[in-house]
Amino acid sequence: MIKLESYLKGRKKPGPVYGLLISLGGGVELRLWDGSGHEELNFENFDVDCGDGLHCFKFENGTLAML
Repeated sequence: MIKLESYLKGRKKPGPVYGLLISLGGGVELRLWDGSGHEELNFENFDVDCGDGLHCFKFENGTLAML
């Protein structure tokens, strides 16, 4: 999650970011949306350590919160 937090803290757009990590088997997919619902990024085979399943989060004011 350190790489993800670094990316989010370095982005230039103001406002919250919502994300979904999809981890099934060996691959992890990351999708990010800005506060207005527009897709910001979509990564396949993202390198992050998390358990299998769906992980939703919100990044706002420098804080990453799991939903």
